[in-house]
Amino acid sequence: MPPSSLTLYQTEDGRTRLQVRREGETVRDSVVAESVTAAANGTISREGAHRRAEEEYERFAARRRQSLEAQGEADLLGLLDAEVKKLPRKPQRPKP
Repeated sequence: MPPSSLTLYQTEDGRTRLQVRREGETVRDSVVAESVTAAANGTISREGAHRRAEEEYERFAARRRQSLEAQGEADLLGLLDAEVKKLPRKPQRPKP
């Protein structure tokens, strides 16, 4: 099980905060923990926290998909370029 820590503290303005840290957590886990913490402080409802977490996760997933697609395209272009370099060159015709 990955190491984790739980810290409960009070900010200078008197608000109670809960900080959760886990090694190897997913972005979704982090967003849900952040949203639930906000819900525990009374700033948003639990439903609002889940809705916010889903929205954040969808934005992250879209950016991640774009990044992976761009990387895949770059890798493919690199492979194609390497294969083109392996092709034999056309012999040059003598000039008349």
